[in-house]
Amino acid sequence: MWAQQLTFKKLAAKEGPVEEEAQALATANVFIENNRLRVLKATEQYNAVADSNYWSYGYMGGSMMATMALCLSVGSRLPLLQRYASWISLAGGYFGGKVALGVHNGYNMKHVVKTIDEAIAETRKMDEQYGLKIPDYAREVETLQRRKFELMPHLPEAVEARKNDFSSMSLDDKVNALVEAYESRRQRMSKK
Repeated sequence: MWAQQLTFKKLAAKEGPVEEEAQALATANVFIENNRLRVLKATEQYNAVADSNYWSYGYMGGSMMATMALCLSVGSRLPLLQRYASWISLAGGYFGGKVALGVHNGYNMKHVVKTIDEAIAETRKMDEQYGLKIPDYAREVETLQRRKFELMPHLPEAVEARKNDFSSMSLDDKVNALVEAYESRRQRMSKK
């Protein structure tokens, strides 16, 4: 029989503030990189369909076949449909394909925005977990929100963000907005 020795590990001394900050920054960088990769993957899925002739012609061909089948099946009752079935199926294929591709792109865009929203929520949660001490999280949230507002410019949040955009403000307005943001962040910290 093998005998296993019991060993007691000496507990490591508590890390100093410098090591904790370095660990927090490393964690932040890995977390932010992971979020960016998830958003990039969702964006690539969207672009693969939006820019693809394969999907466009596929949906158009499918719609054309369905329209032709509908025209020929109903054509026994309405001879006009049977007579002009080719033109009707051509128009139905084109517009039906565009509609189907638009629905598919809309679904993919919804997935991209959902992924961005999840990344924003997780980043805010991590920022609160570290006591709002690491500015990388706040910058990443701003970057993700800006990307979301570029994708969905008609959202009420996007309209409000464009109205409060720093690039269009005077210097005094920028200073006031930065002071207000700092005060609100400090108040949130004091509540916790």
